[in-house]
Amino acid sequence: MIAFPFACTDWSSFHEIKGLLRLEDEDLVLEYRIVQWGCLPKARVREARLPREVITAMTLRKGWFRDVLAIQTSSLRSWEEFPGAVDGRARLIVGKEDRETARELVALLSPEKAVSPIDEFA
Repeated sequence: MIAFPFACTDWSSFHEIKGLLRLEDEDLVLEYRIVQWGCLPKARVREARLPREVITAMTLRKGWFRDVLAIQTSSLRSWEEFPGAVDGRARLIVGKEDRETARELVALLSPEKAVSPIDEFA
């Protein structure tokens, strides 16, 4: 099973989202908690499921300390439960220790959906 932690910022409400992304059967599952800046995480764990067929593109951009996994879908409804997505796209921060797992996820979900190759120098 592919699973790794992620973080994301919802700038509209100044919340940070921290969670775990995993591939489960035919869905990409995001389990997360919403953290208001400067506060402890709320106890409630939420879940968003993205069916594999609505994912239109995935890219992984390598950074010095963290990577950015961008997920684009063909439906806004698929992000209904996830507050960090705008216009059908979410940018998830992935730690460099999880880089290989994220790269494996992009390759597994379908390499032809990658909009651009992973940039090793960005």
